[in-house]
Amino acid sequence: MPLPPLPMDKAAAGVPPAATLIFLTYNQQNYVREALLAALAQQGPPVEILISDDASSDATWDVILATIAGYPGPHQIRLNRNSANLGVTAHINLCATLASSDILIAAAGDDVSEPDRVQKVCAAFASGNPLLVHSRVTPFPAPPPGSAQPYEAAGLLRGLPLARLALSQGLYIGATGAWHRDIFRQFGPLPDRDCYEDLILGFRAALGNRVAFIDAPLVRYRINVGISAQITMPLQGAAWRAARLQGLRRNRVVQEQRLRDARCFGLPESSPVIRALQRDLVAQEIRTAFHTLSAGRYLRQFAQRPLLALRIRLSERKRLRRAAKGAE
Repeated sequence: MPLPPLPMDKAAAGVPPAATLIFLTYNQQNYVREALLAALAQQGPPVEILISDDASSDATWDVILATIAGYPGPHQIRLNRNSANLGVTAHINLCATLASSDILIAAAGDDVSEPDRVQKVCAAFASGNPLLVHSRVTPFPAPPPGSAQPYEAAGLLRGLPLARLALSQGLYIGATGAWHRDIFRQFGPLPDRDCYEDLILGFRAALGNRVAFIDAPLVRYRINVGISAQITMPLQGAAWRAARLQGLRRNRVVQEQRLRDARCFGLPESSPVIRALQRDLVAQEIRTAFHTLSAGRYLRQFAQRPLLALRIRLSERKRLRRAAKGAE
């Protein structure tokens, strides 16, 4: 349950927060102090810093309490500690209801916000009508010189049309996300499980072309830790198949929510966006069936779509061969 605000500097009393910095933590005891100090050091007008821990089982909460002890202001600090782990999206849903401001700036307990991040994000909201503001990152540890920068391939950075964004599993760098509360008022909460918030919120903002991009690295993004490590971790054999099924389940949850959001926004059923989402959901079902049904049942179940079923079967078998080769 949320705890009452901690005492704050008198200069901040009675001043409404310019934004709420939602500082999300879970089992990040080795990194949370550096990330939290960066949040407390934000420049610009006073903001509310909602520190919310998702039932960490390590010393994360103790580090948080030690870091904020004696904090003199000017930002307003609030604390929340979940009694049970909710998961990323359900945790965000909760924090969105606890926040005092309409501008919600997310910060993870293992990433470091640059001192001017909140100030620049608030300026971006003030200068337009975005539902989403995002920026570039500085990955650290720094990748080797000349290596590929996957963060530059995000769909919103590339300016993809909406029908292609609807099929993308990478819209913006989630660690940089800031949202207007209207993104929840208009479309409702995020799915509680099996998805990443950026895949939903990025699409919602793109529906109305209400996205603002700050072309500067405002977050030092820790790689090979947490979710970023899970995404890049090589797997083989049964572990790969389990991860593939989990990924397909996540994709299905995302596409089902995007379809609901597209209809909520008012797109007609004839829209290329809705048709693309419907086709993709069928493909997700067939891909899942490849890994869960025998060959005979698979072919019988999708006898009405033989070419699509065959193409997907060949595609998934190719993925399996690559995974098996990696195990050699």
